[in-house]
Amino acid sequence: MIDRQYTLLPAAAHDPVWQTELREVTDELDALGSSTANRDPLVMAFLAELHRRRRALVEAVTSTNPPPPQVLEAMVAELFNEHFASVI
Repeated sequence: MIDRQYTLLPAAAHDPVWQTELREVTDELDALGSSTANRDPLVMAFLAELHRRRRALVEAVTSTNPPPPQVLEAMVAELFNEHFASVI
C-alpha cells in the first residue's frame, strides 16, 4: 500500500479521482498503524527511495526489451542494498 501511496502522490495533485483514492490508501495505512501524518523524514526518504528502486526493477523486467541478466542482478542488488547511500 505504501507503494500505491507513492504512485498516487504526483497524480493526485491535479485529479480529484486520484485524490480520493490517495485518501483511501492513506486512511488504510493509518488504520494499520503506519501513520503518514507524523512519519519521520528519514523513514519517508527511505520509503520513497525503496519505491523508486522497486519501480525501476519492475519496469525493466516487464519491458518489451528487458536488460541482460547481469543488469537485472545489479538492479536487484541495488534494491536490497541496506545502505541506501543516496538517501542517507
